[in-house]
Amino acid sequence: MNFGSSAVSGDWGGEQLYGSDIVVQSIRCKANEFKKLQPRHIRRSDKGEVEGVWGNIQRLLDEPNEYMTQSEFLEKITILLELNKNVYIYPTYHYSDMGEKVYDGLYPLKPSTVEVLVDRTGGMYYKFAFANGYNPTIPIEDIIHWKKDYGVDDYFGGNGSRDAWNLNQSVKYYNSLLQSIGKALNASYQVNGILKVNSMMSDEKIAKEREAFVSMLRNNESGLMVTDYKTEYIDMKKDVKLVDTDTIKFMYENILRASGTPLAILSGDYTKTQKEAYYEHALESDIKGLGEAFTKRMFTAREKSFGNRILFYPSAIEFMTTQEKLSFSQIAVPSGSMMKDEFREMFGLPPMPNEMGRTIAQGYNTLIDVDSGSKQSHPQQIQQKQTVEETETTVTEGNDANES
Repeated sequence: MNFGSSAVSGDWGGEQLYGSDIVVQSIRCKANEFKKLQPRHIRRSDKGEVEGVWGNIQRLLDEPNEYMTQSEFLEKITILLELNKNVYIYPTYHYSDMGEKVYDGLYPLKPSTVEVLVDRTGGMYYKFAFANGYNPTIPIEDIIHWKKDYGVDDYFGGNGSRDAWNLNQSVKYYNSLLQSIGKALNASYQVNGILKVNSMMSDEKIAKEREAFVSMLRNNESGLMVTDYKTEYIDMKKDVKLVDTDTIKFMYENILRASGTPLAILSGDYTKTQKEAYYEHALESDIKGLGEAFTKRMFTAREKSFGNRILFYPSAIEFMTTQEKLSFSQIAVPSGSMMKDEFREMFGLPPMPNEMGRTIAQGYNTLIDVDSGSKQSHPQQIQQKQTVEETETTVTEGNDANES
């Protein structure tokens, strides 16, 4: 196999930065949101209608491999993306008796370096170098490659080691600040008070006086200290203010800006507007890119022409407060925009038994069964109808008796 050109992607320093507590916290915020994504194999028709496809690929999206759950898989690839700007996923497969490619698992890779090779026929390959010395060469069409900050390099996301330099400087300043605070605290608490000696004494006598004073402090069980007129103890009150709030906030925000995570999201004290802005600014584009990366590699050109796609739905990411959910449901349920079980799911309730929740309201009195499409009257309306029929029957029987 002859290769004509290559490009190499190595460690840009992200894993070293992962030792910083702020970097870990900010990446964890994003990873926790990605864990809530719901990957779906869908098929979109020419008319724009979307239907879910339950098959081999969907089962794989639900359980990627024998080592990871769906949420663990999503968490791992999100952290790798933030650290390395590139994520490589290898979908294992075999061919059926009919010659159809059947996928078996999805495995995130963690190479030390990646090299893109191009042979004389134009075929492209990834050459991976792993820490254990294994260096496989795999066709590029067999690897799901999820990139971030793609632009400077033709093949890889990010900008190499230059990406880490500015962030690394900010982390160093932050660490220096923490270390200086620790040293200042230790220094400030080393002096608790001043023992004033009200007479002229030699250095030797002063040392003895101090030792006697310390001994009295240690041995006095009553908590009361007795001194004579020659000595006076002056207590030093501790009111340590080392760094103002604005400086700490600036350092935090400067580092968090690299991952797009606001301080309010990190602390969990955010509003609906802040959460929506975080989703649009830091999550939405990466979610879209993840779906496109999966679709590009897991479907043939023919399958994609029939509308097959993999989408990662963010419906489980919470944006609304409980009150806002109630206001929304008061409109959505009567208008037929959601099923009863979907309404219950919004508030963390389990589905209704016997598929009773798979009904859509049409107004306040009529329900439509999702599976059969048949209309059902509301139970209260049925009860009222039965009562009216019973009343009419009773009246009719009474009239017949009077005529007799």
